[in-house]
Amino acid sequence: MTPLTNVAKLARAVDRLGRDTNMLVEGAELYREHGEQENTYVGLVRQIVYYSSGIGGQTALNIERGFSGLTGKGLTSNILNAYCFICNNFNFASGLDEIILTGFSRGAFTVRCLANFIDK
Repeated sequence: MTPLTNVAKLARAVDRLGRDTNMLVEGAELYREHGEQENTYVGLVRQIVYYSSGIGGQTALNIERGFSGLTGKGLTSNILNAYCFICNNFNFASGLDEIILTGFSRGAFTVRCLANFIDK
């Protein structure tokens, strides 16, 4: 069985949006440095989901929502909140954890900034 593609990983992540869950991995292969197949892992993988309502989504006031949407007010706090969530839940020692970031429109910009922050 071939490793899951990024598209398959994204589809599984979005399918479970808004809820933590355990998901069945049906055949992700592990490879050694030289590309030899080591074994096939089949089992449960815990998936932890974080959702942010995004820039301008935290308020019920139309004026404040519009101002936040136009100016990007709240971007820094959204990035830092998501980064803190990742730091509290990501298992750095295991080497098996993955981070899947998705966003649409202003949310896409937010997750690109977050990915850059994680990379540095």
